[in-house]
Amino acid sequence: MSSLHKQLQYIYGDISKYRRRYIVAQSQGTTVDCGAFAAANAYFLLKGMDPECIVINQRQLRSHLQLCLQNGLITVFPHMQKWKPIDKDAEKNAVKIQTPIPNDTNNEMQFEKATSKRTKKQLPHKNTQSHLDSATLQRTLETMKDSSELQKQYFQDQAEKAARKKELLIDLCESLQKHAADEKKTKRQKKKGEKTKMESETTKHGLERCETKRNTTQKNSQS
Repeated sequence: MSSLHKQLQYIYGDISKYRRRYIVAQSQGTTVDCGAFAAANAYFLLKGMDPECIVINQRQLRSHLQLCLQNGLITVFPHMQKWKPIDKDAEKNAVKIQTPIPNDTNNEMQFEKATSKRTKKQLPHKNTQSHLDSATLQRTLETMKDSSELQKQYFQDQAEKAARKKELLIDLCESLQKHAADEKKTKRQKKKGEKTKMESETTKHGLERCETKRNTTQKNSQS
């Protein structure tokens, strides 16, 4: 239970101090309104349970204790069930109690004894604990399965997106290649047409010159 004790200390502070504070407050007939003391109560109630059957995360500690209360695995102390408001005198005493208080051996032993008796009565049946462990394990497995399915679906979606992207890139490359080939063909045809036109014009001019020369020769011979 050392890990649970450390977790409670991490969240609520020094539990031993609030335990001594409770003993002194009870001896004075006052009620201490303190969340850390509630955590100390929960710690001493859980202390008698099998540590291997209790898996607690720091962030889930409060919800875990609340679940234990709802399922009847633990019960609060009587003075926690019948809570009394603090009057001004009790509040003054509570402020005074915050200073370091020496341990009271008799009260410590009585508190341990009372807590031990309550804890033994509140221990769950083995079958109940086994059933809870099985249910917890089943929920954990289902959560892991759901997480695995989600990861699988995510990677499958990513693979499909990559495949579609690849197809689009291939289509784009083919389209660019086709466009370049068409432009090249068009330029070649245009160049060929211009060459043919030039040759045609050259031939036409040559024929015209030949015709002119022949006519000139005929006129000269007639004269």
